[in-house]
Amino acid sequence: MTNSRKHAILIYIPILIAINLIVFYPSFFHSTRGSDHHNFLAETASLESLPELIKHSFSYTRSRKFMQGDKLLFRPLFYIFMAFEKWLFGYDFFYWQITAFILHMLVQWQLFRMLNAFKFSPWSFLIVLLNSVCFLPLDMIIRHHFSGYLLFEILALEAFYRLFRYLHGGHGCQKHFLIMLPALFLSSFFYECAILINLLFICTLYYWHNSLDGPHIRPARPHKSLIALPLLIYLIVNLADFFRHAQGFSFMRDGLTGSIRWDFLNLGRLSANFFNVVKILPFKITRFLFYLWNLRGSIISCREK
Repeated sequence: MTNSRKHAILIYIPILIAINLIVFYPSFFHSTRGSDHHNFLAETASLESLPELIKHSFSYTRSRKFMQGDKLLFRPLFYIFMAFEKWLFGYDFFYWQITAFILHMLVQWQLFRMLNAFKFSPWSFLIVLLNSVCFLPLDMIIRHHFSGYLLFEILALEAFYRLFRYLHGGHGCQKHFLIMLPALFLSSFFYECAILINLLFICTLYYWHNSLDGPHIRPARPHKSLIALPLLIYLIVNLADFFRHAQGFSFMRDGLTGSIRWDFLNLGRLSANFFNVVKILPFKITRFLFYLWNLRGSIISCREK
């Protein structure tokens, strides 16, 4: 990394943190939000030791007493991290929120590093700044029990960064591959969306290694089949845990009325909002260009005077 890049980063990062502190500072002093967090705290109120909390949280979506209906989901590290926060911070939610803010900043750093892996540019900072304060990921930061999603993003971005460096080749490409594997593995136990990322990586590496020049210029790299290891381990552990709690499972209740249903509903809402934006975007752009044209005319008139 050149000195100019280092100086630019030393300027960008404090500005990014300062702006985010201004935006999220009011949330630092709020109480817990969301019924999911209330239910988790209620169920673990009698548990004080960390081993007890971890044992209770590993299969929480399938063993919880309140608001059942998520037995198809399996996110052990997500709830184990919540249990760790409960053990460490208790009911002082200021520290829960500070933790979420720090993780949010780490997500932005990962995104900034990923963008700069392609090309270092001031636009990378602007993209990261916009991402850090936009409305869509707000819940993950201000809801104390969503910190696990931020950890998933950190690990997923780490996996993407290592994949890029691995495909780019050069010295140390095996190291990047071996770091990518545990990042994928851990991210899948935080959020099952990592399964799709793992499948994407499998397809990418299969194409890359089987391209015309792939086998000739990359003979010393780890075998491509290893990339499927995180996915296989997750599926095996998930199925074993599911059959351990399969008693009383109802597809109508746990499959159609649980979080999966809400995922589809949220996807529908997001799609509807996207089409609404696309529908009005030409009008907004036209109005903005008209405004710039009028502004240009006003500036010319002032100069003439």
